Amino acid sequence: MPPSLGVKLWNQYIRPLGDKGYTLGSPCTTSNPDGKKWMDDFLSQCGGDCGIDEVSIHWYDVEFADLVAYVEKWSGYGKPMRLTEFACQVRCPLLFGLVGKGG
Repeated sequence: MPPSLGVKLWNQYIRPLGDKGYTLGSPCTTSNPDGKKWMDDFLSQCGGDCGIDEVSIHWYDVEFADLVAYVEKWSGYGKPMRLTEFACQVRCPLLFGLVGKGG
């Protein structure tokens, strides 16, 4: 979905909920590098704020240091952040000792 459509739908369906007292988490993208650009474009087209109370992020990888770097990359919006979805990818069976045990 292009950011322009996201802004249109956000303003039509989500933003009015903020006026009713709901806390609004931002739209989420995957942890693909294009996700941050999408959010920047979304916020720009929405006038910079969109009534968002917190920035929601998704992250899919395996290394904790990469998660820390990812959160830092997204921390520039001046809003609280919420990791709303995450998944350990690729090497997780090795992390939990499940290789060769049906995992």
